[in-house]
Amino acid sequence: LNLLEAVAQNPNVPLSDLSLLNEAEKRRIVEVWNETELEVPADKTIHELFEAQVNRTPDHGAAVYNGRRWTYRELNARANRLARLLIEKGARPEQRIGIMLKPSLDMASGVLAVLKAGAAYVPIDPGYPEQRIKYVLEDSGAELLLTQTGVAVPDGFCGEAILLDSVLSGDVSPADDVNPQSGAEPHNLAYLIYTSGTTGQPKGVMVEHQSLVNLCYWHNDAFNVTEHDKSAKYAGFGFDASVWEMFPYWIAGAELHIIDEAIRKDIVRLNRYFEEHGITITFLPTQLCEQFMELDNRSLRVLLTGGDRLKRVEKRGYSLVNNYGPTENTVVATSGAIDPDEGMLSIGKPIANTRVYVLGEHNQVQPAGVTGELCIAGRGLARGYLNKPEETEKRFTEDPFAPGERMYRTGDAVRWLPDGRIEYIGRIDQQVNIRGFRIELSEIEVQLAKLPGVQEAVVTDIEDASGNKALCGYVTSAERLDTESLAGQVAKTLPDYMVPAYWVQLDELPMTANGKVDKRALPQPDLKAQTAEYKAPRTDIEQLLADIWQEVLGIGRIGISDNFFALGGDSIKGIQMASRLQQHGWKLEMK
Repeated sequence: LNLLEAVAQNPNVPLSDLSLLNEAEKRRIVEVWNETELEVPADKTIHELFEAQVNRTPDHGAAVYNGRRWTYRELNARANRLARLLIEKGARPEQRIGIMLKPSLDMASGVLAVLKAGAAYVPIDPGYPEQRIKYVLEDSGAELLLTQTGVAVPDGFCGEAILLDSVLSGDVSPADDVNPQSGAEPHNLAYLIYTSGTTGQPKGVMVEHQSLVNLCYWHNDAFNVTEHDKSAKYAGFGFDASVWEMFPYWIAGAELHIIDEAIRKDIVRLNRYFEEHGITITFLPTQLCEQFMELDNRSLRVLLTGGDRLKRVEKRGYSLVNNYGPTENTVVATSGAIDPDEGMLSIGKPIANTRVYVLGEHNQVQPAGVTGELCIAGRGLARGYLNKPEETEKRFTEDPFAPGERMYRTGDAVRWLPDGRIEYIGRIDQQVNIRGFRIELSEIEVQLAKLPGVQEAVVTDIEDASGNKALCGYVTSAERLDTESLAGQVAKTLPDYMVPAYWVQLDELPMTANGKVDKRALPQPDLKAQTAEYKAPRTDIEQLLADIWQEVLGIGRIGISDNFFALGGDSIKGIQMASRLQQHGWKLEMK
């Protein structure tokens, strides 16, 4: 009705310039639903807030790993010792320092030391392919790399590698208690995290202290975090959720338990660890969270999840909170508790000092119930992409509702619910979400096209038999290609979550009338074609394994010669398999 009235009053104005909303409705959506103000210190860096907490609770547990515990005083002292060494080696504000560590107490002291030295840390997962690690180190301009014994430093790294297990060994001294003065300010960089890029290479997202401080204050206010809480650090070090898992708790005096890789993929052992150590609040990626909820837990009061579309929940004795946010907005942008009885699995409302808009093609405000692109503004916005001014300008645009401020265009399609919560619909561009990781399909396509024998390559996301998103690679070639070999080759340049689980070889790619690849015409992968010659199970345990594989992979018949990963298996499905085996009295360790 409002649109019809606007057309009648403005007959010469294009429809795209007219709004579906009247001014009162528009104000409610743009302003009232974005009333998120929370008082947050504007003059503090994250490490200054940590140091203040050290003074309040010096003898309280700060970090625990494999039974070894550092108090706030010990963690601060070791971070100070390393920070002084970094300053001696030229660390300064805006400098980027690589940090490539396995889960350990060294990881905790390393990130704090870089910040205390005034620099920004660049987290790198040691499990990434060597080529990706080399690119991150080169693109970030890292002259220093913090690592540990047993972690391989890429050939050709021209900077200096510092082994933390050597530097941080030995007892702390009174001199280590003195906090170094680095000169870093709230507008300086705190960290640089690399996400999937459209050009075939990852892109570094620059996040400042003030944005990280805002995340921490929102978190501790929203979930009432105190020094009596214990949390767990589960996420991979190169995943931005890792940031969220550490800093809010360290400025609240809580105790952080760093989860050993040996139990990360065994939800039964993980749950037992939570209960035995009194973990009260923690984060688990969406697909793992959905499995974890099948178990009873007696320690948690809050379970946080996010990274993928939540599809099912179980009623438990803790509060389940669904969270959404791109790396470009400091991990979290919206958040909301889930009511299992309601059935609506929304991504909640904007967090503190954050504004969200649902906009149409011409930046018009969409009414509740109408799909549009989710755009984010406020204190959580990243500075932009390192060394990519054009990409920064494209994604970080002027906020049409707050002159002089910016907003980030997520590429996510969402819609408002009548009560101001947001429902996630899907993607509107080439980016997809696989196992909690945002991936640019074009980055995978570029790498596939480089492989010997591949003429053309396209990658899409499909829905597997379990209802989860998976990647499928389509290739053309003049010869018959071994898809298992293709997967092995691409795994040398891309992380495992970016390697297609399914493959289809075509004579040619289907094209639209205007010469673009017609992705809607691509055939669905034939799962049966990817199975080996059928050999029936011969023993009870082989039959049990075959039955579990059929259930987890959604395939009708599994033989003893089939390859779990060739049939679409991944680490998450491996965890599901291990969990089902445990129910039958068998133990499977995930490496």
